[in-house]
Amino acid sequence: QQLKDHFASAGSVVHARVMENRTGRSQGCGVVEFQSIQDARNAIATLHDSELDGRKLLVREDREDGQKPQQAPQKKKRDRGSDDVVVVGKKLYVGNLNYQTTWQQLKDHFKDCGRVVRADVNRGYGTVEFEKAADAAAAISRKSNTELDGRKINVREDREASKPSQARKRAKSNEGGVTRVGKRVYVGNLKFTTSWQTLKDHFKPVGDVVHAKLIARGCGIVEFETPEDARRAILELNDSELEGRPLQVREDREDRDLK
Repeated sequence: QQLKDHFASAGSVVHARVMENRTGRSQGCGVVEFQSIQDARNAIATLHDSELDGRKLLVREDREDGQKPQQAPQKKKRDRGSDDVVVVGKKLYVGNLNYQTTWQQLKDHFKDCGRVVRADVNRGYGTVEFEKAADAAAAISRKSNTELDGRKINVREDREASKPSQARKRAKSNEGGVTRVGKRVYVGNLKFTTSWQTLKDHFKPVGDVVHAKLIARGCGIVEFETPEDARRAILELNDSELEGRPLQVREDREDRDLK
């Protein structure tokens, strides 16, 4: 009832349900169904990061079918052709890992939230995939800011899992000529006096930097050895501070000549 009352401010709530485990204990997540799509969108816009019972809420569209079996054919039709769609909503990104953390340690840290299908680690970050989206949602709530190997970890939904077709397009685009796209990040809001070396040094902790260049006043490009390093830079260094200014870091969508 508290969950329903909290979301009633955004629109007409049809149903609200808190996810529970087999013992009847709350898993830290729930589903709210609205009368209209517009009300649901309004709830995401106005109630994400709002506080309920002393905790900040993570509010997003429910990508699972819930208890509406009649909607399943529509969902299958929309997702047809995507080999990776099964992991959408079930896969989490875990940041700020100790470089020594193994995939097994990462998996063990999350297994009390539900059945972990797979865990992978890279330099300082990793992904955890659950069998059920509800378990993934519970893990975000329960494991974010917990300590693993002496580091407080960041846990959120893995956004790359929801965009498999775009990733494949970038990888295949102009084979042999545009391989750098996906390995580069655009950096905005730089101080006008920032040097390319300062820019490069700022991004080295997240991966192997191949090249850094200032392309205009207040912005630059950083190219990494791998797309994974570039992705990590976006996730960990967006809004980070360099010479007193918060940086804007995103994928560079142009195949610029940095020579």
